[in-house]
Amino acid sequence: MTEEELESLGYTYDSHNKWWTRTWTTNKGNEKVEEVAAFTGKVWRKMLIGEDGKTFFEHVDNPDPQDEKYGEPIERPISAEHHGG
Repeated sequence: MTEEELESLGYTYDSHNKWWTRTWTTNKGNEKVEEVAAFTGKVWRKMLIGEDGKTFFEHVDNPDPQDEKYGEPIERPISAEHHGG
């Protein structure tokens, strides 16, 4: 995702937390959810955070599915680690 794409989707940059955020409301505006998009250097993590500050949903947008194991991004082993040496 680019900065322009995020802005076009209604996200604003939160420099304190170093992530992109937008707020959703429901229940006639009585409840709010913060949607966060954070780039971790390799993948985008998207989180939904409730008013209590707790993350209740998280998704990793991984451009290379071969870097995933059990749904979580992993680092590829170096040759010595891979071959047990």
